[in-house]
Amino acid sequence: MKKYFGCQSRLAERNGKQIAEFFHPKGESFPTQATYFYYVEKRFPRRLVKEAKWGHNRVRSQVEPFRGSFSESSWNLMQRVEADAYFVQDLPQGYVEGSDLKHVVVVTKRDTASGKKTGIGFAYGRELAAAYRMATFCEAVGFRVYGRLLGLRIADSAKGVSPYDITDRGAGATVGAVSRIEEFQPVIRESAPSYAGQSKALVETSNPKKRHDDEAPSFRRSNLKTIELARREFGLALQFNETVIVANRLDPDLAPRVTRLTPNGVWEALDSVGRNNAVQMGFDDAVRAFLDVVPAKLTRGGIVFAGRNYYSKTPEFEKALSSVAGGQDVEIKVFVLSACIRYVWFDWNSKLIELDVRYPVPVGEEVKHMSLAEAVEYAEHLKNWEATERRHRAAKKHLMNEDYLEQTGMELKSGSRVAGRPKRGTATARLEHEEARQSVEGRKAA
Repeated sequence: MKKYFGCQSRLAERNGKQIAEFFHPKGESFPTQATYFYYVEKRFPRRLVKEAKWGHNRVRSQVEPFRGSFSESSWNLMQRVEADAYFVQDLPQGYVEGSDLKHVVVVTKRDTASGKKTGIGFAYGRELAAAYRMATFCEAVGFRVYGRLLGLRIADSAKGVSPYDITDRGAGATVGAVSRIEEFQPVIRESAPSYAGQSKALVETSNPKKRHDDEAPSFRRSNLKTIELARREFGLALQFNETVIVANRLDPDLAPRVTRLTPNGVWEALDSVGRNNAVQMGFDDAVRAFLDVVPAKLTRGGIVFAGRNYYSKTPEFEKALSSVAGGQDVEIKVFVLSACIRYVWFDWNSKLIELDVRYPVPVGEEVKHMSLAEAVEYAEHLKNWEATERRHRAAKKHLMNEDYLEQTGMELKSGSRVAGRPKRGTATARLEHEEARQSVEGRKAA
């Protein structure tokens, strides 16, 4: 009003009350607010006015008419797959002190044709490209094999990776989120615009929602370890695939083949008629393409990694062990599924060897299925604990020796070294030997 119409403001009295109003110093006419916006909407398209007022994303999601479903562009399984990450609200419990650890981050991948969650990966503390690779590894080997690595028995046999990936512009869009093997990289990678959830609406709508209230800040404490929370989220993904109703995805031609109105039911129906674009790959290729590569040591007793020993009874691994001389340790690289390091994979002479963790004493299955972060934390804790014990070892020995001396009048370690051989051949020596034997064994000679 001031810049374009030359108006000024003043206080005026109306019906005994003071109000603020615009006026023109030369008495010229000027529009009211309603008149102004009437001509604005008459001059410019309604969509542009609303975008200037509310922003493009809000207009697209709440004002613009629907232009169709995202599944319309996908007529085959794995033709397009969307990926996204979310934070698990429950804080995991630590192994060492049982304290609250950082959030577990879950990456899920969802097929646009069937609505099925096809892969799941995990990270600790923050969103990582490795979690996206882990989710793609889950797709490549299938839920059945992936479940075995996490200590679960899964019946779902679907597997294969998509040639078309859709992610946001976070960690999923980086180079580290795709296969190391060029042959298995997506043919098309689409990055959704920032703050535009509708660009990958399918996976966004299936993520858990966080409830907001006006209460004081709080958090959810879990009694589960990191690997246990990961298993739970894996179980929820499997439950989603078998319980969500997707009747809107059924066309009259496909309906007779569908046994249940769930993502799994639609997947089985489409797969039965060959409508599946999934790229199949072997287990060894999937490990090399998607799992983390970490340093380890090859010793004569096995592979040492994160304070744990790994071993395999295969002839190939026996040959690898025989190549280590004496007490030598060889620096090597191994592949790990960082969410659960029950197994590691060692590349020996271009052959991948799967090794299982082993302990010098029997342990429960839960201890074997630790995450990489938990194993590193526990190994560091054990190292510090051992160093503390070593520092106090001499003092403990002295205290126990003093206590023994006070009770018996003798040192715990006594005696002296004498040159020559011990004399046991005399009659007196044989008699003393027999008496000593009786006192130690607690019985008389026959």
